[in-house]
Amino acid sequence: MICGQPLRLTIDAGAVGQGNANPAQKVLDVHTTMGHKLPRNLRIYAFGAALGGARVPAAAKQLARQSHIPLRNLTLINRQSTYAHNDPAGASPKKNLFLKKLVPFLRQL
Repeated sequence: MICGQPLRLTIDAGAVGQGNANPAQKVLDVHTTMGHKLPRNLRIYAFGAALGGARVPAAAKQLARQSHIPLRNLTLINRQSTYAHNDPAGASPKKNLFLKKLVPFLRQL
């Protein structure tokens, strides 16, 4: 494990490569699409809990930059110090920041 993250997940995430083809994808049987071709009006929601932390919103921001998606289309939240990796799915709905931010995000779509 690296930083509490399973090694295979780390390897696969690296192979995704912001959705751009690279040699690791064939070896690991990881398939990503679109890369630089994402629609510029795409809205992205990224919530970093303990497992991914700040890397989750940072990766979303990097993906948006490469695809020329305006930063105003991103909802980026980092709660690595207060949310375990499974808390967004299991926290009480009344106290769940993941849901409190997700619901307005989805309403904008």
